Amino acid sequence: MSYCTDMQHIKQIKTYKKFHVMWGLQYRRGARDVRQHQEHTAARQATSATTSPSQSRG
Repeated sequence: MSYCTDMQHIKQIKTYKKFHVMWGLQYRRGARDVRQHQEHTAARQATSATTSPSQSRG
């Protein structure tokens, strides 16, 4: 029994490590995407403010 659980545990660790690496890559990519999105949104807000000053003044 212990041999079986050990093998399962090793398999779990391997999949966890693989998942962890994948997650790390995904996280880094996601963080970059978020930053780009924020920059894009800020740029869009800036352009909309210049095109319609009456709206931005309120």
